Amino acid sequence: MIPTLKKISGIIFISGIICVLFLFSGAQAIEVVQVEPAKNRLIIAPGTSRSGTIQVYNLSKDPKKIKAYLEDWAYLAVSDGSKDFKPAGTTPLSAARWISFVPSEFSVPAYGRQTVNYTVKVPADAKGGHYAVLFFQNYLQEPQKTAEGVNVNVAVRVASLFYIEPKATINRKVSIEGLKLERQAGKWSIGAKFSNLGNVDINTEGTFFLIDQNG
Repeated sequence: MIPTLKKISGIIFISGIICVLFLFSGAQAIEVVQVEPAKNRLIIAPGTSRSGTIQVYNLSKDPKKIKAYLEDWAYLAVSDGSKDFKPAGTTPLSAARWISFVPSEFSVPAYGRQTVNYTVKVPADAKGGHYAVLFFQNYLQEPQKTAEGVNVNVAVRVASLFYIEPKATINRKVSIEGLKLERQAGKWSIGAKFSNLGNVDINTEGTFFLIDQNG
């Protein structure tokens, strides 16, 4: 089944001021590739490996030339799950060196798809969560030179994230401090400090019940 846009976790980057204006003024006309799954959360025993596939879909009427490559990612110091992307193997919890994949460059025909095969080999001494991202990049148009000799191109890349947990080494531990309920200008606010004390990422959500004296 072809994935919908709501399922896709993607990152778009642009080079050239002219291209930025093009993207914002004609965003509805952009036809990018899509990937499924957008997230790969794998529990793998240290010293072993696991293989899987990622599907790359071209939903446009034109063929797409795709280049695939690995990078690292880490959470930014904000609470909304934003991520920072770095060159492969440069962050403390990188899993990029554990991953191999084929093919790295390919063409996807109009309304077609391409299967990318990957293998994750976890080192025997690995502990705690490690992370990487496989980007699939294509150009919306071939690079062109302006009259000043500046290369102007528009590149789009879509991400498939890897969350790798070496089996039997994961420690999930959190603390919640300073829980408080305040009312200002007729509105209630709930606050707390949530700390991750373990060695793996944790996705959280809160559920709150306001109960009066009658229950």
